[in-house]
Amino acid sequence: HRRKQSSQEQEKGTQEELSHKAADHRNTRSHTLCRNERDDKMERLKEKIDSSIQSKNYGGIHEVFSAQPDSWNSIGQGEQRSLAAHFVKCAVSHPNFLPAAFGDEQMMKIMIDALGHLPSTVEGAADSKLRQMIFDYKVNEDSEFSEAARILSGTRMEDDPESVYYTSAATKCDVYVKIAECFLEDDEIVESDSAVTKAGSVIEGIKDPEQHVTLILRFKSTYARVLDANRKFLSAASRYHELSQSSDDVIRAEDLLTMLGKAATTAILAPSGPQRHRVLGYIYNDSRLS
Repeated sequence: HRRKQSSQEQEKGTQEELSHKAADHRNTRSHTLCRNERDDKMERLKEKIDSSIQSKNYGGIHEVFSAQPDSWNSIGQGEQRSLAAHFVKCAVSHPNFLPAAFGDEQMMKIMIDALGHLPSTVEGAADSKLRQMIFDYKVNEDSEFSEAARILSGTRMEDDPESVYYTSAATKCDVYVKIAECFLEDDEIVESDSAVTKAGSVIEGIKDPEQHVTLILRFKSTYARVLDANRKFLSAASRYHELSQSSDDVIRAEDLLTMLGKAATTAILAPSGPQRHRVLGYIYNDSRLS
């Protein structure tokens, strides 16, 4: 009886083992089929992006990034990031797609959405290039300064020379100054203050300042305007007066006089005290006012 019971238990264990193996095989096969199906779907979506960019078919790109069943919503988040990176890279590299596509409102939205769904690295830093292109378009064509600044704020800039996102101190400073200038255009002082502070933190790292005189003057001018907007009139007056002493080789004579006028205005608005009197004295004795 014990031998019979043992034999039945062994047979039952063997059947369970075979059942588990069969289930594992079915799961592996199902997983492989799903992976292959996802890969096929990704390839179809990439091919549609490529052909749509080539033919400037904005509707085809919209279909890829829409909520339709066969759009990018049908793939996983990792695949979505890869697809967005592929789109950004192809859009930037195609010689005739941009900036024409910026004129289409739906395309602009798709590109901005794609910039928010990227992997940690995009080949050739194409995402940073696209941000700069959108920034230029919004500033020059749409006069949407705050929106342009927010797009540029997402630019990836790294110190590692081996990174595709390596950015020199001068380029970083230029990006931050552009952001600050645009926020100032729309009187968004807090955001502008933050950007110009970042510019100030990297400007000392510029290796050849004599080659970037215009950039440094733009920084100083923007900083003075931020101080002025924050009602720090005495500091603003000192900055404006310093700028007004610049060479007319890099700043037009009429702009230098404008800076001198702003120095006088902010000095008058500043609280009374020795430093205010000193700044007013500098301005009063300026030969250009005689």
